[in-house]
Amino acid sequence: MIVNAITNQDFLLLNYGNGSPFQFLITESKLLYQTTMIALGAFLICLFFILPNLGKPKRSLNGI
Repeated sequence: MIVNAITNQDFLLLNYGNGSPFQFLITESKLLYQTTMIALGAFLICLFFILPNLGKPKRSLNGI
């Protein structure tokens, strides 16, 4: 967000949101839009790390 503000660009759709389905939130509050985009990104990243590990059995610390 700092780089977006300094360079007046739209990296990761966090500044103007052109092409984002949540662009309507910018008219309400830019902070709300940015929070929504960051939360959605964090959710998707966690989803890709958590889902593949759900079916795996837990390993013990002693390697047995």
